[in-house]
Amino acid sequence: MAINYNYGADKQAFGWKTNGALHYAIKDANGNRITAFKSWGYIQAVQLAFDVQTIEQQASLFGPLSEVDSDELSRSATLTLTLTSAQAENLKTVLMGELNTIAATGAVDEVINVEVFSDGSNPFNRIVKEITSVKSSDGLITYEEGKNYVITQSAIYVFSAAEQTEKGALEILAETAKETVKVAGKFEKQMNIEGFTTSGATLELYFEGQSTAKSQKAPFFVRIHKAKFNPTNFDILSDQGYGQFSLSAKVLADANVQGVNEAGQQYSQFFFMGTTR
Repeated sequence: MAINYNYGADKQAFGWKTNGALHYAIKDANGNRITAFKSWGYIQAVQLAFDVQTIEQQASLFGPLSEVDSDELSRSATLTLTLTSAQAENLKTVLMGELNTIAATGAVDEVINVEVFSDGSNPFNRIVKEITSVKSSDGLITYEEGKNYVITQSAIYVFSAAEQTEKGALEILAETAKETVKVAGKFEKQMNIEGFTTSGATLELYFEGQSTAKSQKAPFFVRIHKAKFNPTNFDILSDQGYGQFSLSAKVLADANVQGVNEAGQQYSQFFFMGTTR
């Protein structure tokens, strides 16, 4: 197991370069686990960072018996995970959202209304499989692909009025103001996450795998008793063409964790870990 220590003012962090999976379960308001653990995705790296805040103060005695007291004000931990895969069903928990699925277009073309401006892209929130026509709102004018517009993966790019004229367009689309057009075609099956529409879930996490640092292949696992993700710390990165998700969560104390372990030590209310090395 490769452990890196980073000491600051009352702070330390350590982490693993790993090969394993992240699992999560949902907890209720009382801190009780109400679901089985489900796989979230494939982990590339894990880091736990700790912050202990203290205050130094002079004792009331003076002279040679005087002492300086150090009182702990608070302690906290932050968990940062880097995943190379994640399921949309699980990401909704991080993004405080709801998941919905739109079926793929069948044999008959689907028609959607899109408000467009010229000289730029106009997204229509669907993933395109094939577009057969773009018409005016009354259906009387059929605009020409390559002269009035081009279709991207999920948007219609409308050329400026001058470009449309230069390209030989018979009609000018959205010449002076926005215009509503009817886009007909076939669209892919699509999963959507409506973010920030629900309250954040409290989770219990565990991950297991092997350290991939150097030649070591030490198995390990870590269990976080209580954590809450912050959607503002959700990032989508790119690494040599592969999607990468960086998630950050606050590790919380779980008052339901009580008692002592096999060695007679008090159970941590935050987390515990195990490894062969």
